[in-house]
Amino acid sequence: MNRTQIINHLTRERSYADYLEIGIGDGQNFRSIQCVRKTAVDPNRPTTFQMTSDQFFAANKQAFDIIFIDGLHYANQVLRDIQNALRSLKTGGVVVCHDLNPQSEEMQKVPRTQMEWTGDCWRAWVQFRSQCPYEMYVLDCDYGVGIIDAQYAAKYAFVCPDLDLLTYNNFDIQRIGWLNLREPAQWLNSAPPPALRKVL
Repeated sequence: MNRTQIINHLTRERSYADYLEIGIGDGQNFRSIQCVRKTAVDPNRPTTFQMTSDQFFAANKQAFDIIFIDGLHYANQVLRDIQNALRSLKTGGVVVCHDLNPQSEEMQKVPRTQMEWTGDCWRAWVQFRSQCPYEMYVLDCDYGVGIIDAQYAAKYAFVCPDLDLLTYNNFDIQRIGWLNLREPAQWLNSAPPPALRKVL
C-alpha cells in the first residue's frame, strides 16, 4: 500500500468529504485523492493556498475530515503541523503523516544529504505520542504512513524518551514500539482493535 491508497481507503470507508493536504510535491497524490472537496497548501507550488502551513493554519476557519501532512520534513515543523491539523479536524476525523520510518541514518539527516530522504519527521511523531489522547500508529509501507485516529482514544499511555535519547541509533532499535508500527495488510483487513474506546 502507499499513502494514496491509505487515504482513499479511509475516505471511502468513513464517507469523508473534506480533505486537506499540506505539501503537494509533484501533485500526483493530491490529484488521485477521491474526496468531494479538496484543499492543498504549499508555499512552492501553485495550488489552492500558495503559502506556508503556518500561515494557512493561522488564518484557517474551515474544518476537515482528513488531513495529510507531507510538508517541510523537519521535526519542529511536523510537530506544529500535527498540532494545527488536530485543531482543524472535524470530530472523528483522521490526520495522516508521511515519511515516519526512515531506513538509514542518512535518509533522515537534516539538512538533506541525499535524494531518498524522509527528514526527521519520526522525532515529531515520537514526541507527540506522549501528549496525544487519540490512537496513533504507523503503517509499515511507503516510508512509514502514520495515522492519528480521532475516532478512538489511545490504547495505552506512551512516554517519550528524553530528547537527548531521540537519536537514530536508538530509533533503529526501538522503532516498532516508538512508532507503534503495524503491517498494512493487517490494518486493511481488520476492524479497530476491541480494546480501543471510541471517543465521544
